[in-house]
Amino acid sequence: MKRQEIAGWAIMHQYLYHDDKTQPKLKYFETCYDSIRTLPSLIHDKNKPEDLDSNGEDHTADRDRYFLQTIRSKKTLMPMTENEKAQIRFNQKIGINRDNLLNSDRWNI
Repeated sequence: MKRQEIAGWAIMHQYLYHDDKTQPKLKYFETCYDSIRTLPSLIHDKNKPEDLDSNGEDHTADRDRYFLQTIRSKKTLMPMTENEKAQIRFNQKIGINRDNLLNSDRWNI
């Protein structure tokens, strides 16, 4: 099993975790028949406890895991530093913007 699959199942556990004080991050609509039917019946592989027994019906669990991994892979941009903001203001003041920075006509190249 690949590392990303192990990470995917860990993410799946995080999103389904709930207790008396915590709601799960992932909830299924009543129309998600296959997920509701198959998720409770999934069991761990005897030889690889971090994986599912692939003899069972795990297609919807795989789909949900892939979906959650795409959510987790999205990262927000780091906020700009004051120096970066000042550089942008300076560039705008002298008429340089990111779109025309590489325009060869501007630099007579």
